Amino acid sequence: MALAAGLIAFVVLFLIPGGPLSYLLAAAVGLVAVLIGHRAILRRGPMLWAAIVGLVMSYFELVVAGGLLAVRLMRML
Repeated sequence: MALAAGLIAFVVLFLIPGGPLSYLLAAAVGLVAVLIGHRAILRRGPMLWAAIVGLVMSYFELVVAGGLLAVRLMRML
């Protein structure tokens, strides 16, 4: 599930149009994906590697969305 959340976070980031509200939405989706990833890491099992990959992807997406939001807000001001 964490891997799917990480993939969905990246899809949301690249499919939405650019704008401050869009980047805020992408950051929110990334935050939810990070929370799902952290819960998945706590469970041991054969799919632990998928949870780790999903968590890493979610963190990357969250950093990118936050950076894009910061740049967009700086340009507006």
